[in-house]
Amino acid sequence: MTETGVTGGYVRHRDRMVQESVFDDLRDTLIACRWLAGTTAHPVRDLYNNDAWGVITTAPDQTLPLLEGNPMVLIDYFPEAEGESVTGEAETGQTALNTLALDNGSRIASGPRELGNPTAEYVTYRFNMAFFAASDAVAQAVFGDLADRYRGRLVRPDAIELWNYNSPAEEPVVRMSVERFEFTSNTDQSIAAHEVHLYFAELEVDDEVD
Repeated sequence: MTETGVTGGYVRHRDRMVQESVFDDLRDTLIACRWLAGTTAHPVRDLYNNDAWGVITTAPDQTLPLLEGNPMVLIDYFPEAEGESVTGEAETGQTALNTLALDNGSRIASGPRELGNPTAEYVTYRFNMAFFAASDAVAQAVFGDLADRYRGRLVRPDAIELWNYNSPAEEPVVRMSVERFEFTSNTDQSIAAHEVHLYFAELEVDDEVD
């Protein structure tokens, strides 16, 4: 273990570990901000308890009323990938309001950097999100909290911890820097039912492979 609080070293199936780590961090953030009911996988800053550090649980009745009675659902795939249309899902209720989807992510760049560890390769991953929101207000509030989280203003510093789920440890392998997070509302009203406020976001993170 290094003095920086990370373990470093080789990680088998690293792409999948990155995806799971980003998903866990997203889930922990939504729980800590009281958008999602559940218990965080790792310690976070408790926004409702003087920023105390630890594992926290948000009960269903503690989630924010802005959700308008539609509990948030977090999934790790895009509903369209299951062979169903967005419009059809929204009209039949197959995709519940306030469902936030995260894709598997993809490598978009790799190589050494002029600044940083000269022995490391930096791999940039891009993750896409889609939020089938109950209202514009909840979509903007959720993505506003995520933007603050990825800037290090909420829950954790401005990095995402990479965990090795093959061999769970008390410390992360590395802390992946957040390079970019942007979100926007859907401009093509033909791909969603009228009651769905569809928003999209992109997150880019750098994984430092020593």
